[in-house]
Amino acid sequence: MLTTANEKLIALYPAHLAIIKSRFDAALAVAGYDSVVIGAGPQIIRFLDDQSYPFKPNPHILQWLPLLQHPESALLYQPGERPELLIHQSNDFWHAPPELPGAPWEEYFDLTPLPRLEDIDAAQKQLHGRVAYIGDPKQWRHNPPVVDQNPETLLTHLHFYRPLRTDYEIECIRIANTQAVPAHRAAEQAFGDGASEYEILMAFLAACRSTENELPYPAIVAKNSHAAVLHYQHYNCEPGHHNSLLIDAGCSCNGYASDITRTYGNALSKSEGSDEFINLIAGMDELQRQLVTQVSSGTPFVNLHAAAHLAIGTLLQQSGIVSTSISDPVDAGITAAFFPHGLGHFLGLQVHEVGSSIADPAGTEIERPEHYPNLRLIRTLEPNQVLTIEPGLYFIDSLLNKLKSKPAGRAIDWGKITYLKKFGGIRIEDNILVTADGHENLTRQAFKSC
Repeated sequence: MLTTANEKLIALYPAHLAIIKSRFDAALAVAGYDSVVIGAGPQIIRFLDDQSYPFKPNPHILQWLPLLQHPESALLYQPGERPELLIHQSNDFWHAPPELPGAPWEEYFDLTPLPRLEDIDAAQKQLHGRVAYIGDPKQWRHNPPVVDQNPETLLTHLHFYRPLRTDYEIECIRIANTQAVPAHRAAEQAFGDGASEYEILMAFLAACRSTENELPYPAIVAKNSHAAVLHYQHYNCEPGHHNSLLIDAGCSCNGYASDITRTYGNALSKSEGSDEFINLIAGMDELQRQLVTQVSSGTPFVNLHAAAHLAIGTLLQQSGIVSTSISDPVDAGITAAFFPHGLGHFLGLQVHEVGSSIADPAGTEIERPEHYPNLRLIRTLEPNQVLTIEPGLYFIDSLLNKLKSKPAGRAIDWGKITYLKKFGGIRIEDNILVTADGHENLTRQAFKSC
C-alpha cells in the first residue's frame, strides 16, 4: 500500500513542481523581484540552554519538496533557472546530520551540502538582481534589506493560490487521512479499555508510527469535561472517569496535514445522562454529514457556517436542552454559546492554511459577514480546495453563564446542562475536497477503506 502510494506521489510530482514554479514566477514579477531565497527555518535554542526547540519547517519551502528535518537550509530560485538547494550539514559528532534529499527530489534540484552557515549565507548573496527572502528573519545572517524580507505583495500573491491544491497535494492529504484513521481506531479502543489521556495519546502515536513532533499539530485528547476546552493541551496520566472522549488529531504526509476529530461516549456507563450524550453524538454525526453534502464549488463558506448554526439550534431543541418556545435559537444568541468556533478552515501545508479571507492575488480582503465577523474562512469554495467541516456542541461554563444572564437563558433546561457538563462536548471533523461537481470526503473514505 505504502509503496503504491509513494509511486503515485512520484508520478504526480513533476506537474506539481511546474505549477509551483509558475506561481512563484508570477508572484516575483508582480512584486518586482528577480529571484527568491526560501529559508527552511533556523534551529532555535532555548533560553539559557544548549537544547533546541523541535524544528518546524517554513511551509513555503515544503511546497517545493518535503524538506522536513533540515534547519538552516535554503532554496534559491530564479525564474527560468534550475532551483538550488543549500543543505546545511554540519560536521557535528553530537548529532546525526540530515540526509540529503534523494529520489525524486534530486532530479529537479541542484543539491549543495554546506557545513558552515556562513557558506549558505554567502551563496545567497551571489544571486543577481533584486532578491526576496521568505522565512524567519533570524535565518539571514547578512541582514538583507528589511523591505525584501517577507514582502507583503509577494506573500499575498502566493497565499491566494495556496488553498488551490495540485493533484500531488491532494494525494498527500489523502494519504495523511489514511495514516490517521488506524490511529483514531486505536485511540477509540484505548478509551473503551479505560485508558488515561496520556495512554490514549500513546496508542494513537504507536498506531500511526509517529512521534509527537511529527504530528501536524499537538493532538487534543480530552476526556470528560476537558472536551469543553476547544484546544485542550494536557494529557492526564490518571484514568479518571470514562464518560466521554474527544480526540482531535491528524497525521502528515510530505508536510501536508490531515485534521480529524471524533467524539465517543461510554455505552457501559451508568452515569446520569450517558444515553442522552451518546444520542447527542449520533445527532451531531448526522448533522455533520448533512453539512458536508452542501459543500460545492461556488458556495460561500459563510453560508455553510450559517447552516451549521441552524442545524445545531434544531438539535438543541430536539434534545430538550432548548425549549421549542424559542422560534429561532440562532437569533436569540443561544447557538453561539454552544458552538463558539467556525465550521471549518482550509487545510494543507498548515493546519489552518493561509489565504482564507482574500478575494484575489492582490490581497483584497473579503467583507466580513455581519453576524460572524471573526469567522476564519470566508472565501467562496472552488475546485481543488481542501477544507474541514467540524460542527461542535460544548458545555463551556463561561459562555453558558453569560447565556444564563440573558432573557434567552430562560429557554434552557439548566438541569440537563448540570449533568451533561461532565461530558465536556462534541466535535465531528472530516477533511473535504471540493470538486468540479461537488465534493469528496477524504476522511470518511479513509475510515471505510482502513
